[in-house]
Amino acid sequence: MPSHALDILHQEHRAISRMLELFERQVVLLEQGLQADIDVLKEIVDYFRTFPDVYHHPKEDLIAGLVARRDAQAGAVLARLADEHEACSSQLMTLTRALVDMLLEPERKTSSFVSIGRRFLDSERRHVAWEEVNFFDIASAALTAADWAEVDRRFANLATPRFEHHARDRFANLTTEAARWRG
Repeated sequence: MPSHALDILHQEHRAISRMLELFERQVVLLEQGLQADIDVLKEIVDYFRTFPDVYHHPKEDLIAGLVARRDAQAGAVLARLADEHEACSSQLMTLTRALVDMLLEPERKTSSFVSIGRRFLDSERRHVAWEEVNFFDIASAALTAADWAEVDRRFANLATPRFEHHARDRFANLTTEAARWRG
């Protein structure tokens, strides 16, 4: 019986999807030749450099490792996650550089940022969709109650109230923008 760990990951996927929607809204503005909210763009990029990389992907990687110990075949299917998470990190570095370039030279670099932003959106959405369709079912089937208890224990070490409070403060503009926008 799975723990609430999978619920946490589903919630995190929903939060990531909301950030992708907010990011796309800003990209669309740029595509239309309109002014994007630069503060929101910077916070979205910062959010993706922080939250998925530091707090979300390690949880999935932990579960994938436990699955691999229980079921080699299922583990082989999930082995792609570590590579995808590394690719996400690399893509975020490219996106970050593109944002900085655009901020410094908007006339010359906006179209490049939009193109890189679109690739980022497509890649992230494919990644989350694959996990929603495959990862959760595989993990649910492969892990035991004892495994889930271990996952819960380890997750507790990563999701401290201090971080959650800090994250709310750090991403206040995104929280406000998400509440305002009903896309």
